Amino acid sequence: MVTVVDYHDRTKHHVHRYARSLGYLDWASQPDPFRRYGGAELVALPREPIASGLPFGQLFGPVAPAPVTPATLSEFLRCSLGLSAWKQAGATRWALRVNPSSGNLHPTEGYVVTPPGLCGPGGVFHYAPREHALERRTTLGAEAFPPAALAADAFLVGLSSIHWRESWKYGERAFRYCQHDVGHAIGALRYAAALLGWQMQVLPGWSDADVATMLGLDRPVGDGVEAEAPDCIAVVTAGRLAPWRALRPDGLVGAARGAVWTGEANRLSAQHQPWDVIDEVSAAA
Repeated sequence: MVTVVDYHDRTKHHVHRYARSLGYLDWASQPDPFRRYGGAELVALPREPIASGLPFGQLFGPVAPAPVTPATLSEFLRCSLGLSAWKQAGATRWALRVNPSSGNLHPTEGYVVTPPGLCGPGGVFHYAPREHALERRTTLGAEAFPPAALAADAFLVGLSSIHWRESWKYGERAFRYCQHDVGHAIGALRYAAALLGWQMQVLPGWSDADVATMLGLDRPVGDGVEAEAPDCIAVVTAGRLAPWRALRPDGLVGAARGAVWTGEANRLSAQHQPWDVIDEVSAAA
């Protein structure tokens, strides 16, 4: 059985050797940088920028909280997980994103869980950065949400990792880079929240199984479709954090478990090089 420490030692680079990988880039299997859920309702987000040129130092001081609306939710996602630019060299064109990523591979996927009224009926959405839109995976009624959420000043944001996006390039070390990128994404989300005067806190009381169920990651996927590993879930609020710190996930997770889910994840690569130790360390962690 592989432990996290075993994995750490196994995947170190050494003077006499590198950690295991293919040793070259198999361009024929390069992963699609954009996960989409075909068949899910696509909810367009407002595109008018809201965030002002706030000096960096003021992000750590009091900023008057903006109301939580579709427009500010859009700005929060644009300034954290959105696309920042497109580049081109010859016939090759690729996107850059606000959240940094090792190798610009972006294994991190973003989700939001919104109460009724913020994006129509309450539900779980996958963020599609290329379209700057939300894909509705499921609808949740008001009874699923705690009173703090129904105050319409808060929502949840979840993160997952597609390990294959990194292992395509980095082999066995990919799990390291996925964790690295999750940290970058959390930092970007916190800065975007601060820009709008909001607070954000990762909710440590949620297990991996809770996060997977809440985001729909434990549901069956198509043959050969790359799995998403649950990373974390956080609350973002213009109000108080205290009610969320005490929140047990049971109600929301139970509602998600019994909900009807829509959308089928796209396959990112036609073929894969397996790295079993990544699945083993992910389970160990």
